[in-house]
Amino acid sequence: MKKYSAYIVFLAIIIGVIIAWKPWHTGNGRDEKSEEETTVSSGLNSLPTDDSTPSTLSKSKICIYMENSGSMDGYVNLNSEFKDALGKIIVKSNNFFQSTHLYFVNNEIYDVENTALKGDVNNFVAQLNSQTMKIGSTGSSNINKIFQLVLDRTNKDTVSILFSDFVYSIQGTDVSNQVANAKNATMGAFMKAIKKDPDFATIILKCKSQFQGRYFNRNDQPFTYTGERPYYIFIMGSYERLKEIDSKLELDKSQTGIPGLTNKYFLSSKSWSLTEDHVQALTSSYTNSNLIKAERDGLNIDFIKYDKSNGGVTFGYAFGLKNLFVDDSYLQDITNYDVDPQSAKIIKAEFTTDAVAKDEVPQFQRPLVLQFNLANEDLTKNIKIRLTNKLPKWVHTSSVPDDINGVPQPTQTFAIASLLEGVFEAFKAQMGDKPYFEIELNINNYKK
Repeated sequence: MKKYSAYIVFLAIIIGVIIAWKPWHTGNGRDEKSEEETTVSSGLNSLPTDDSTPSTLSKSKICIYMENSGSMDGYVNLNSEFKDALGKIIVKSNNFFQSTHLYFVNNEIYDVENTALKGDVNNFVAQLNSQTMKIGSTGSSNINKIFQLVLDRTNKDTVSILFSDFVYSIQGTDVSNQVANAKNATMGAFMKAIKKDPDFATIILKCKSQFQGRYFNRNDQPFTYTGERPYYIFIMGSYERLKEIDSKLELDKSQTGIPGLTNKYFLSSKSWSLTEDHVQALTSSYTNSNLIKAERDGLNIDFIKYDKSNGGVTFGYAFGLKNLFVDDSYLQDITNYDVDPQSAKIIKAEFTTDAVAKDEVPQFQRPLVLQFNLANEDLTKNIKIRLTNKLPKWVHTSSVPDDINGVPQPTQTFAIASLLEGVFEAFKAQMGDKPYFEIELNINNYKK
């Protein structure tokens, strides 16, 4: 019996050594999963760091759809920003990805290869005009039918890019009720896509372009119009493929980016937790304190020494958010942040150009700085920050509730806010009130 007891004790010691040893041999204490797959105790994913290696994807199939109802003629009757943006996306897609396919879409989907415009995709835009794109039923457009057709063809290996003015076609006098019905149908189409692929995501670009043609209002009544009009590009597919698309197609306002791009919005069901790998207290810039000493992790603050006559303490934190798929304008809008306690106010959010601040955080490729202010009577030691997930402000300023009397303002689209609310609510139904990210900061002491 003693022999077996000794054997059991020996075996227990060996197992203990293995358990203690293993975490230190899988990447600095982390397991072998990627950063994105790792889930922290809060239930949120751990955001990949700025210097993390991007995931390697298999080649993607890109399907580009152009809604070709009569309301779209005005964008192609002249050499417009619309044609320039469409051409750039087609050429880059054809260069970077496995295959690029072009389609017209109205009540059905029509492969361009089966029309008079077949041939080299790089010459598609040069041949595009209001006559050559009259394929199928172009008399009116049912936006939700178009969404259903395109989303049914979107899967884990396929990214769909849809160009349209996205004007709801609504007959009747009870506009508000009909818009609500259309919004619900949009939400249903996207909920179905998310159910099919939980990693499904969407990029929405609002662009402006010269327009020369007829504008059709909600009752399909035409108005001749020459001037500037908005249109939208919906890019739909799996989260990682859209990150790759965003990078390679340069979906931004740079010289080589999207001509006429005014706004950008990204939707997914991802939510992240930040750590000391993503956030660091700044000790030299964005502060009115005499001294700030950060703790060894750089995230929390050991103490802040301040002058009481200043009326409060101002300090900054730098964030490395390269892999947070959120538009810059959203990150720099301080109203998009929830802070607890509310006495800890964010007074500025900006991608810093301060050389000293950037030198403090060389690990961040493009540091976003949140600047805080605490009143002397509210020097809290714990600050919780959440970047809330909500519709950006531009969505509502881009929308007009009715267009029965004519063409809306050059920056506005009939009921576009309701359409985008439908898309947003589909994603919100899956993720609830989870934020884009959250983090807790701690300040151990304040010294006068």
